[in-house]
Amino acid sequence: LAWAAYQHLLCAGAGGGSEAAAAIAAFYEHADATNDIFRLAAKVYCLLLSSVLGGPSGGGSSSSASANVDVSCIRYAWKKPWWLSVAVPEDVSDEKAFRGQLLELTQDSFQLLKSALEGAVAERLGALAARPGTPVAASMDALFDLELYGSLVGMFELNNLGIDLPPPGEGEGEGEEG
Repeated sequence: LAWAAYQHLLCAGAGGGSEAAAAIAAFYEHADATNDIFRLAAKVYCLLLSSVLGGPSGGGSSSSASANVDVSCIRYAWKKPWWLSVAVPEDVSDEKAFRGQLLELTQDSFQLLKSALEGAVAERLGALAARPGTPVAASMDALFDLELYGSLVGMFELNNLGIDLPPPGEGEGEGEEG
């Protein structure tokens, strides 16, 4: 199921010798070094793109209706992009610089993902299918929006809550006199 839904666009392949594979590997390396939530947002992007393109075989409709990707149906799930929604850590004194760094990370990740997916689509569907003016290119243009990507990352980050519990045994016996 994952292959048909999105993974066919994110697979670097066993050999990894193509330009698309190298671009996907660069995206993964960046995500691993900065924020693993970028990988999850990439899966959602690929799911949307694959639904328009028709899966790994590219059997999507070429009608103008499929080219007009309506992302408003998923925009309701968040309010702000990641760089604006993350709480500023207590040890950060310059909020503007902090948010600027998050925006830069998101832009870098977005460019790597966009490059990887453009290459993957061209490889899987043929270069002609992804050239400007085609329904595939129109669909990709509608999906490749930095704010949409940043909002997806923000949505996942805000839902990635942790529970901070002390290690077992810590605090036991405190206040007790031996």
